[in-house]
Amino acid sequence: MLNETEPGEVHWKYETRTWIRSSPTTSNGTVFVGNSSGQVHAIDLATGQNRWEATLPNGSVKASPAIDADRVYAGNNAGYFAALDRASGEEVWSISVDGRYTLGGLTSSPLVYQQTVYVGMHDGKLYAIDASSGEVQWAFQTGSQIETSPIAVDGTICIGSGNDLYAISSGDGQEQWVVTEPSEPVRTPSEHDGKLYFTSKGGTVYAVDGTDGTVEWTNSGYYRLDSTPTVYEDSLYLGLSSGPDGLANIDTDTGEEQWVSGTGDVFGSPTVAGGTVFFCNELGNIFAVDLDSEEYAWTFRSESRERMRSSPTVVDGVLYVGSDDGLLYAVDAGIDASSVGSRTEDRSLGYHTQTKTVAQQESSTDGQQEPKTANGPSDSTETSGAGGANSPSSGGQNGGLSPWAMGAGGSTVALMGYLFGKKALDGESTSGESDRESVDEDTMDRDEDTVNLDEDTLDLEEPDG
Repeated sequence: MLNETEPGEVHWKYETRTWIRSSPTTSNGTVFVGNSSGQVHAIDLATGQNRWEATLPNGSVKASPAIDADRVYAGNNAGYFAALDRASGEEVWSISVDGRYTLGGLTSSPLVYQQTVYVGMHDGKLYAIDASSGEVQWAFQTGSQIETSPIAVDGTICIGSGNDLYAISSGDGQEQWVVTEPSEPVRTPSEHDGKLYFTSKGGTVYAVDGTDGTVEWTNSGYYRLDSTPTVYEDSLYLGLSSGPDGLANIDTDTGEEQWVSGTGDVFGSPTVAGGTVFFCNELGNIFAVDLDSEEYAWTFRSESRERMRSSPTVVDGVLYVGSDDGLLYAVDAGIDASSVGSRTEDRSLGYHTQTKTVAQQESSTDGQQEPKTANGPSDSTETSGAGGANSPSSGGQNGGLSPWAMGAGGSTVALMGYLFGKKALDGESTSGESDRESVDEDTMDRDEDTVNLDEDTLDLEEPDG
């Protein structure tokens, strides 16, 4: 059983031994997550005890697993993709893409849609794989390596590759349209009310028509964006991965920024539950902001202060998130609710499902939202999410999964960068320790230098209220 805790306190910690970039996927009392040792772990939600673990050979599991009634689907950055028995973790089938992987490897999270598993590989192909047999039904060749995750929208699979966003027919793998406007690599999109929202590494946010790919608006006010946008009500919530600002709120209709929050680099996507937005940053902090009062409800800092690039999800009042210290944290969220928002409904960057029976699942998942007056308006925009907590997903289902099902983790590819020291949200200073990557993270051969930053020089503002 869960321990008696206060908001922001840890219920339990589960050790996987090596860093976790995979966002947690939860269903039927179990949370599934991958780590850099190539392992997929199944963990009891209530106790934090191991149910099973399986190893995918020769690579790290950076993207989030996908699930259906019987299996768990996961891949690693060596091009190995497998279906595991959901109860035991035993391998049912696998495929392997030949050739050496480059930066990013297989960081595409799988999508389960109408008895088919869709996943992007480092060879630049989107694969459609029969969920039962593992037989490849078709493969669509894009123009670049795929580092994003697919989503399904009305029978179309949308996925980013290089600087382009593709829409591909789920049935026969034929291209429907492609957006070529971005000049930087694009990130995993999120869908809401017929529009697709996505970011590019160069700091631009895009809104496109989901039926033909027409660009409706752009916002180019950011320096760098790595996360998937979360849509909640009439706002996009974006993690800002460079600079003292951490999150932005953007109007979904106009693309105008409504506010930003100064919390430091945020690579993962936030989630919303019980009127509170939750997000993590590069110094091992978790933040909870009440959306009505626009005040910080609580904060948590891990003892290791290792970066958190896993996107959090909330299930029945408990927040689950992975960290570079190799721990999966279960933290009292301080609310009695589960994640909502478009990112979780389309199953990007971790999600939550509840099932009436093992074969009949209801989609819940996490959304995101932010305090409405953080640092005040600036000239930019940002990030992702969708879905209603504890409610069936919209659209028809096949095999117990929503047509909005989506992979996760592809938008959080780790690149070189500084970590910024920052003020604690309660106004107290923290020791501004931060580290810099000097080599490719995907090789796991990293040299980390400690940089002492004076946090007060960053002049971070706290939310109003």
